[in-house]
This record gives sequence, structure tokens and C-alpha cells, in this order.
Amino acid sequence: MQILEKRSSESVVFDIDCSLLLAATETITSVTSSSAAPVTTMPIAFGTPTINVTPTTYMDQFGSSRVAAAGKVIQVRISGGLIASTQTAQDYVLRFVMVTSLNTAVEATVKLRLNDTPA
Repeated sequence: MQILEKRSSESVVFDIDCSLLLAATETITSVTSSSAAPVTTMPIAFGTPTINVTPTTYMDQFGSSRVAAAGKVIQVRISGGLIASTQTAQDYVLRFVMVTSLNTAVEATVKLRLNDTPA
């Protein structure tokens, strides 16, 4: 499961790499829904998802790279979220339902770790 991180005050564009969910020739054609659980009083908000139109290269902390082909990555702005006053972080499960070139419904699930913004 892919793990994303942001601070509660940030609004960040994230890439959700769906390469491992899709067949070699399968591509994402649209994202039909985005949701977050749990629902908090200041909920996670999603911008309009887009799909990468060119290959996207990702580097890991060890200097290795991998390439996600065009049509395999959901790109979406994520903002909002709330952390309880007694906690320093809140974990959310994000779900993105998409239509692909081969299937009418595929779901990508990722974890979002919301970190407290220092005062």
C-alpha cells in the first residue's frame, strides 16, 4: 500500500501510482470517486483528479528509479484533515475508484498520514 504524508495545513498534489493494479496495456480513463476514512469535522478534501499523460519517473531514497507509464498514475490535490488535540498524527485510508480501458471499476487504496503542523 502506498503511504502519503502531509501536514494538516498543507494542500499538496500527490501521485497515486496504479501500475501494479493494472494490466500491462490497461490505462486509467477516468476517476469516478475519491473518499477518505475516517470522516473528521475538518474532512480531507480532494481536487479534481487528473491522469498522467507522459511517463513519470520516481526516485527512492537509495537513488533507484522506476517509471510509471502514461495513463497509470492518478494526480490529485489533497488538503484539509484534522488531528485530535491529544494526538500528533491521524491516519486516513483514501480510496480512488477509476474506470480503465479494460474495467468499469478498479479501486486504488492508499494511506495518508496527516502530521501535526507545529504552532
